[in-house]
Amino acid sequence: MGWRQEIQQAYDNAQSRTEALWQKSADIGVRRATPFFHPTLLCQTIAIKPPLNSKILALLAQLRQLTEGDSLAEVMSSEAIHFTYLAIGTQKYGPEKAQDISPDLLTIFEQCCADQPVHISGLRLLALADQILLAGFPDEHSYWRRQDLTARVLGSSVREEVLARHKGAIPQVFWHSTLLRYNAERMPTALRQFVIDHIADDYGEVLSTLRLVLTDYRWERTLYLR
Repeated sequence: MGWRQEIQQAYDNAQSRTEALWQKSADIGVRRATPFFHPTLLCQTIAIKPPLNSKILALLAQLRQLTEGDSLAEVMSSEAIHFTYLAIGTQKYGPEKAQDISPDLLTIFEQCCADQPVHISGLRLLALADQILLAGFPDEHSYWRRQDLTARVLGSSVREEVLARHKGAIPQVFWHSTLLRYNAERMPTALRQFVIDHIADDYGEVLSTLRLVLTDYRWERTLYLR
């Protein structure tokens, strides 16, 4: 199986699992007692923060309208939409800790990623039980560059930080941005139906250069390191 087919299969499998779960449970389940991530601490990540096309902007507006008055729904702002290339560590840094970033990581980023463009196309909705993602397919060069980057960081002094962040495959198979998080086990019917109604829609593409940042999970407090 080629790498593009592997990504497509991962998306299809995730959507199928989510829809099966929704069929078993019509309610939202238990409300989340703690936030998805720490609201103020920062983590290291390599990502793109691209300009958004009109389709994506309209999609965000639709989600905001659909969830108006629902305190459990967190819709990302258009200014915060980003696509993670490789998450390096967990949220443990304050803004004053930028000087503590590993020299190894800075060197690896300069060698592998600095000023490199990433193009993600074929963007589509993808649902997890409590989240709506916008997921697509990278250009081939970006795909293999990320494989090389991962190998380098796992062989460096930041290995343990990377392992602490990732529970599954490193790097993760998805190429995505999180549009909405729902603070319960499952999304309500209206959001489920929205995904189903728009699952075949094509939201185009994004293109931007890679950056190394310290940021919170909503990309509201972001320090650009490179």
